[in-house]
Amino acid sequence: MRELRYRLLRAISRIFESRICDVASADGLIVVRTDRLGDLAVTVPALAELKKGYPDKPIVLVAGPANVALGQLVQRWGIVDEVVVGISANYGPTYPQGTSVWEAMRPSLVGRTVVFFLTPDLLPVVRTRLLGKNVRVRVTTKVAKSLHERDVVAATLGVSLPSGTFTRSAPADRRVAITLNAHPLRSWGIQNWISLLDIFEQRAVQVLIVGDESTADKAEVLASRFPTFTDNFVGRTHLRDLPDLLGRCRCLIGTDSGLMHFGSVIGVPTITLFGPSLPQQWAPVGSSASVLYQSRHCSPCTLKRCPYPDGRRCLDDISVQEVWERVGPLVDYPHAERNVSSLVDGG
Repeated sequence: MRELRYRLLRAISRIFESRICDVASADGLIVVRTDRLGDLAVTVPALAELKKGYPDKPIVLVAGPANVALGQLVQRWGIVDEVVVGISANYGPTYPQGTSVWEAMRPSLVGRTVVFFLTPDLLPVVRTRLLGKNVRVRVTTKVAKSLHERDVVAATLGVSLPSGTFTRSAPADRRVAITLNAHPLRSWGIQNWISLLDIFEQRAVQVLIVGDESTADKAEVLASRFPTFTDNFVGRTHLRDLPDLLGRCRCLIGTDSGLMHFGSVIGVPTITLFGPSLPQQWAPVGSSASVLYQSRHCSPCTLKRCPYPDGRRCLDDISVQEVWERVGPLVDYPHAERNVSSLVDGG
């Protein structure tokens, strides 16, 4: 239902799209991405290219409450010049109070402005198109399920993404990070994590547990069971602290989530377990990103709960041994060099 609604919003919004969006002659650029952390993380590489192509044009990012912390990091990295927060109608029930997208961006509509709507939201698109003076509007659209969201964003912004990588030495310590998931269809199951940490204990691998407070109970189960080699940072760190924390780890392991995309943005090798969603559209990208996926007849799935009695087979079919086979080479070779794609600390 959510995907259908997004498709409808995109289709209607594109009726109000400007036929000509001359970015080169614009005085300023506004990028609207008000949805989730992972959505903005996927957008960062294209945003970086947009800034490289037009370094003298101010870029304002309209973020949402769920991804503004990453937006502030993106500003710190010099990719955008300003970050404002706007509440999308799509998330109105979640954030009933706050400034609308239109009100958030309106002070930045000065001179000739091009506004890129990467989050489909009809009302601000219409308002911007009809009320904004000297404003051009471009709306994202997805033409095929086989097209990755990163490429959709790049096409909307009119940029080409780089394919090059650089070599970085892996951290000396045998340490990995894991992130859990509170979503019922994106949870690998606590017993699987326990079995994986049993292997880590046998192989003398240190573990950092990261994530937000929604996974605090699960993280505490693991930290209590394995107190000698786990450090639990769930709910105790800000997103701005994670580049340093994750930079000490050989890899980040977890199911499809915003933090996995964030890890790939900062050049940390990621091992992502995919269940109901399609990796072709949403997998973390880069030379150091790895995906485990068991396609089933019901994939992809947008339901909130699995209708099958045993539930979540798409994720449970990914074995602990399969995960270890991806992790092992990254931790068993000290000071191994890795080719990474990163926007931070040398990337």
